[in-house]
Amino acid sequence: MPSIVSPVDGARLFYTDYRPSATGSDESASPAFSPADLRTAAIPRDFTLVFLHGWPFSSEMYTHLTLPLSQNHHDRCIAPDRRGFGRSEWTGPKDAGEITYETFAHDTVAILDAANITGDWAWVAASMGPGESVLAQEILDRAEVGSKLQRLGAACKGFLWLGPSLPYPLKSDANPTAPGREVWDSILGGFRADRVGFVKVAIDGVFGSRKEMGLDIELPPTKIEYFEHIIRQADALAVERCPIIITGKDFSENLRGLNKRVLVLHGDGDQGMPASASALLIKDLVPNGLCEVKIYEKAAHGLFLTHADKVMEDLLQFIVSVSAA
Repeated sequence: MPSIVSPVDGARLFYTDYRPSATGSDESASPAFSPADLRTAAIPRDFTLVFLHGWPFSSEMYTHLTLPLSQNHHDRCIAPDRRGFGRSEWTGPKDAGEITYETFAHDTVAILDAANITGDWAWVAASMGPGESVLAQEILDRAEVGSKLQRLGAACKGFLWLGPSLPYPLKSDANPTAPGREVWDSILGGFRADRVGFVKVAIDGVFGSRKEMGLDIELPPTKIEYFEHIIRQADALAVERCPIIITGKDFSENLRGLNKRVLVLHGDGDQGMPASASALLIKDLVPNGLCEVKIYEKAAHGLFLTHADKVMEDLLQFIVSVSAA
């Protein structure tokens, strides 16, 4: 698993980099595992997807997508562990002050710089990841003309967001269906009081598998346990600080400044961040009709897992559409 040292404070940051396997045209190559349901239309070979994970997971939340995308569809997949999650450190040896959304964005840009992306690419981000993708893209767009970072920013073809915590995930007069401060406080209180026990109770709500949610979603206990394990890997301070960071920034103006294609996938059963407080507002804020919203029936915040087949289908179609533009 490759890593870099953050230019912000020297924290060690890890990322997954799954590169496409050799194709069948290479006689020395072993054929990729290719079940029938993954045999879809050919995707441009030189295309990269950058996956930004949600809170409080890590890049491992995407493995069921990044493996087939890289090995069967020949897309390079880069997935950083946000600082404090997975294997990445929360802070480095150099004191750089308060960690903010902008800190995460600068970390991500540094990883993209080190990864040496060639060709076109796109963001794929969930939950708090879309905000990070917006800020990172702004850094790339502000880079010196002709520089490596400026060329990288120009090669970005768009954003695919899964259950985004945008524009502002805190209840207000302008956004009355967003979760209130008391909801976020109760979540943080649960983590502090009994992290393992709280996650066991709360995680069913993330995926919509609670019976009272009425979504008829059933997940094998092994998958739930796997995601509990991912959460247990996270630094306790990172788990607590990220919701404070998430609820401390309004991205409305940033969304009004977007000039690339956006596809938002959102569940109609997402109780943590309802579509009315996120996807539908995003569509109104992004200018020039660049934003498309797809609402998944009987899906919650964790639709990236529970509706993985549909997500994969929409993601592949998105790549084709932005590549042809």
